[in-house]
Amino acid sequence: GGEGLKIAHEERSRLSSNSKRKEDEKRTKEDAKLYEGCEGVIVMVNPTKEWTFSYAKDVIPGIPAGLEVLVVANFRDMEAQWVTQRLAMQQTVASQGSNLHYCETCLANMYGMPAVESFLSITLQSRKMLDAHQEISTLSDAIDG
Repeated sequence: GGEGLKIAHEERSRLSSNSKRKEDEKRTKEDAKLYEGCEGVIVMVNPTKEWTFSYAKDVIPGIPAGLEVLVVANFRDMEAQWVTQRLAMQQTVASQGSNLHYCETCLANMYGMPAVESFLSITLQSRKMLDAHQEISTLSDAIDG
C-alpha cells in the first residue's frame, strides 16, 4: 500500500520548474475541491519511510489557510527504525503557522489517539461556534432590518 503514491511523488520531484508550475496550478484547483467542506485535515506520516514526510511537506502548502491541520507521526513503537527525525517533523510543523499541530501515535497500541480525538472534537466545536455566530448575525440583521 502507498507504493503508487510514492512513485507519483518521486515523479513529480523530477519535473522541470515550468512543468512543476503547471502541475501546481492544476493541483491548486483540485485541492480547492478536495478540501471543500472540511473542518480539519489529518496528514499521516510514517517516519520509517522518509518519502512520506517529503510528501507531507508537499501537501501541506496546498491545504487552505483556514483549516486546522494535524500531522500525525505513526509507528511510535518503531522509533528506533525512524529515518525521519522527530525534531525535523516538529520544526517543519512549527514553521508552517499556528493552524498546524503535531502528535505521535501507535495504532498497534492506540498511543496518541486521545490527541487525535481531541483534534477532531476541537475542529467540530469550532465549526459549531462559527455556525452559531453566523446564525446570530443573520437573526440580528433580520431584527434590525
